[in-house]
Amino acid sequence: MKKEFLIFSIVLMAFMACKKDRSDAQGLELVFADDTYQLTGVAKEPSGRLWVNYPRWSDIYRYAVVTAEGNTVKPYPNEAFNNWQPGQDGQNMWVCVQSVYVDNGGGLWILDPAAPMMKTIQGNGAKLVKMNKTTNLPERSYSFMNIVPDTAYVNDVRVDVSKNFAYLSESKGGGIIVVTSLPARCAGY
Repeated sequence: MKKEFLIFSIVLMAFMACKKDRSDAQGLELVFADDTYQLTGVAKEPSGRLWVNYPRWSDIYRYAVVTAEGNTVKPYPNEAFNNWQPGQDGQNMWVCVQSVYVDNGGGLWILDPAAPMMKTIQGNGAKLVKMNKTTNLPERSYSFMNIVPDTAYVNDVRVDVSKNFAYLSESKGGGIIVVTSLPARCAGY
């Protein structure tokens, strides 16, 4: 009987410990939800401004990048930038955004592999863009055209502001791309 009581007590304590960890959700909080469109990236700056991106992977699609507040979204930086259509030039529009990222210095970076449905690059639009958050316009754009094959899908970015490098992965062919900020050039792959 003592053995069963001891086992029961241990199980009860373990259950309560797990329950306690779940009840406070370890500081997690739902700040945005979208059950209509597929999103792949989210970036939040310390002030609370939130960006979400949606790749063009299905026919159910509306915007590439939005700012989100509650369940309200606004195309970022504007509707026109988010209105690319097949056959158009994609250098100054979002074609198929895969990632949004806020670096340690507060810079906003948007990665557009420009490969709808994960097929080939469209409209010469494969690029990494640093946005000016004051003007909401591109501050600098790094094109991947002539750097990666048209079948590439550049899909993730991390920026080291202290060294002025951006590191990106290419998920279809496999590779790493390094972007240096000064001077503006791409290397690797």
